Amino acid sequence: MNHESHEVDERRERLSCVSRPFVSFVFQAATTAALDALLPSILDQAFKGEL
Repeated sequence: MNHESHEVDERRERLSCVSRPFVSFVFQAATTAALDALLPSILDQAFKGEL
């Protein structure tokens, strides 16, 4: 492996370490928002005995 390839690999790894937590946070936020939007309907169906 030449020096440039090694440098690119190191940069890619550093970027990955930074981006993984961000992607996880965004996914979690989107999931939470979706569940928050569905909760009233789910509770309504549950109290009506439709679930």
